[in-house]
Amino acid sequence: MIRIAALAILGTLLISTQAQATNLLPEAFKGTWNSNCEVPDDIDLIHIDNNEFGYWEKIATVESIKVISDSEISVSLHFSDNDGFEWDETRSYKITEQKLVETIKIPDSIEQRTEIRRRCGKAK
Repeated sequence: MIRIAALAILGTLLISTQAQATNLLPEAFKGTWNSNCEVPDDIDLIHIDNNEFGYWEKIATVESIKVISDSEISVSLHFSDNDGFEWDETRSYKITEQKLVETIKIPDSIEQRTEIRRRCGKAK
C-alpha cells in the first residue's frame, strides 16, 4: 500500500514538472520591454499582453503558450506587419536578472538570435 501511494505521488510530481501548454500568459511577462526605456518608439520595444505581442511595425497574435517555468515560456505567434505580410513563428522568452531574453529561431535555418530587453515602467 505504501509503495502504491509513493508511485502515485511520484507520478503527480513528474506530470507537474513538465511544460504545460496553455493560453494563459504568466503575469511576470506582461508589460512593456525595451533595450532603452528612454526611447518610447524604439525599434526594440515590445509590449506583451495576454493575446498579443506588439513589436515595432508588427503585431503577433498568440496562438499558444507553453509554460516551461515561472520565468520561461515558449510562444507560438502569428505575425502580421504594416505591409500586409503574415507568418508564424515560435519564440522563447525567459526572465532573468530583471531582463527579458527573447530567443528567435531563424526560419529555414538551425541558427537563432537573442534579444535582451529591460522592463519599462511598473510591473503588472
